[in-house]
Amino acid sequence: MSLVKPTHAGYFFGQSIITLAARLRAGSVTSVELTQAALDSIERLNPVLNAFVHVDAPVALAQARKADALFAQGQDLGPLQGMPIAVKDNIDTFDYITTYGSAHFDRFKPNHDALCVQRVREAGAVIIGKTLTHEFAYGPTGDRSLQGAARNPWDARCITGGSSAGSAAAVASGMVPLALGTDTGGSIRIPAALCGTVGFKPSFASVPLDGVFPLASSLDHVGPIANHVEDARLLFEVLAGRACQPAATPRALRVGWITCASIGRPAIGCSTLGRADFMRLPSPAARMMTCRGRLMAGGSLGDGRGSLEQDAPAPRHPATAPGSMARMPSPGAPCR
Repeated sequence: MSLVKPTHAGYFFGQSIITLAARLRAGSVTSVELTQAALDSIERLNPVLNAFVHVDAPVALAQARKADALFAQGQDLGPLQGMPIAVKDNIDTFDYITTYGSAHFDRFKPNHDALCVQRVREAGAVIIGKTLTHEFAYGPTGDRSLQGAARNPWDARCITGGSSAGSAAAVASGMVPLALGTDTGGSIRIPAALCGTVGFKPSFASVPLDGVFPLASSLDHVGPIANHVEDARLLFEVLAGRACQPAATPRALRVGWITCASIGRPAIGCSTLGRADFMRLPSPAARMMTCRGRLMAGGSLGDGRGSLEQDAPAPRHPATAPGSMARMPSPGAPCR
């Protein structure tokens, strides 16, 4: 099957970090060559897509040479070593201007990296530049910024979505294989969906927000944008400060506490709630509670057909625990 490419495609379109990492370690390509490929793709495509707002070739190539030197010395920092990566322009970088998409911060250069950027550097990645953000990351379209609008690589007449507009466009077009984004109310998920990349909003506080422009501190998240699910996982592991290695044997997909292998199989050692029993329950509320309780206790629904096997305890949210209630702050009290 031939791979459908966007109208504007660069060197890294569709390429996997795992494949590129293997080539780096085999010596068939260097970090300098990958970084130069990214710079060439940016030079060719960015005038159309406006995904990058700040790029410094000498800075990026210096990082690439350092990564190659570490390889030559036998030092391997993990799969991201030597990989070009883009950073959204609401995340601080000490060596690149960070405008947060606003004229108020035009030409502003932070003194320190954001902690998430520091972790990416420590993993050996090459920060190639900053990508366009909707001003202060406050918008889902990606067309309101000091630097204008990012454009969708599949059709430059269309929006990318936002606010991680440039990061999604940069990865979708193949200018870079990975990018950092932020998500408060959809700012990774919306552009990832509109541009056809992989991106997700991690669990709260799994990635530190130090050095990230605050929009809503209880909702802000930093997360990955990538070409492939496994690439997104590898970048997330680095952002979260965990060990980062390709999965030799990927774990089975889970939906909540149910594994994909259990779908369509009868429950083992657990009772099954049949349709006749279900219809004899006195009210819709009773039916709902019975179904919920049966599943949480390890049972299944249906007369042995299409049932769901329960193979792990059901998680319980604190707000739904027995004897507990979600508490709302009193008027005037700060939200936490």
